[in-house]
Amino acid sequence: MSKEYCERGDKCYEKKDYDGAIANYIKALQVNPNCAIICYKLGCAWLKKGDIDEAIAYYEKSILLEPNNTIALYNRGILWKQKSEFDKAIADFDAVLRLNPRNQDAINNRDIALSLKSRLRPSKIEKDTKEKQIEKSQNLSNSSQFRCEKCGVQLFITHPFTYHRQSNKFWCLTCHDQLK
Repeated sequence: MSKEYCERGDKCYEKKDYDGAIANYIKALQVNPNCAIICYKLGCAWLKKGDIDEAIAYYEKSILLEPNNTIALYNRGILWKQKSEFDKAIADFDAVLRLNPRNQDAINNRDIALSLKSRLRPSKIEKDTKEKQIEKSQNLSNSSQFRCEKCGVQLFITHPFTYHRQSNKFWCLTCHDQLK
């Protein structure tokens, strides 16, 4: 019975009737809930419908049932990459490469995910520096008066210093030095 539903699902999938494919695959899965292939096919059908989260969920089930399913791992990695979940994508591509070290698609997509991850996430040094600048600006703006360390002029909240919002820095208008 499961095989019949699966074959019907395959025919619907070939005709691009993804709703029909999903309905038949779900019936097949109800008959045979531990079939990794059916879960994988459901992931593919949901992906064709454009529902990435459902596709990931079914690829996940397929992988749980068959941990060495490199195709499901690879497809899930692609979807994690599309969702900008780069650590998860890299983990999936690494799993594929442990099973098949010569999988050039996994190598290429892992490299892309690593590159995208490094571009979108500032380094720890940059993050620490930005946090310190924000802390300084909050301390300066919470203080009603302070002195410029370079020229010694008594500074008040409104004069004679300025705050540069884009750089998140305060500047002394007397000596033009950045306040520390």
